[in-house]
Amino acid sequence: MPAHIKYLFMTQIKIITPLYFFMVGLISCSGNAYRYVDLNTGKRINVIRDTTTGYRINAETKEPLMVYYDSKTRDTLFGKTGEVINNKIIVRDGKYYYKFGTEKQVK
Repeated sequence: MPAHIKYLFMTQIKIITPLYFFMVGLISCSGNAYRYVDLNTGKRINVIRDTTTGYRINAETKEPLMVYYDSKTRDTLFGKTGEVINNKIIVRDGKYYYKFGTEKQVK
């Protein structure tokens, strides 16, 4: 490899590598605040588990969630069980449905 190409390659590595680790650190350290999205409202929310019912609820409003999205894992989740339901959601007339056996309206 010619010296000038090797120099350019090494210079790029010296610049890109720290930038990559900075971005990864920034993303991973951003915490879980508002990492979830309520599909009924489209708003970012915090999710907690209701100790009485076991359902996932909106931490601020205490309303149960039927279907919500995790922006970190990119999964769609069913609020009653926390089950990942990717590719099991259908939308008709602006309403969300969780498809398991028969269709169940969730919005």
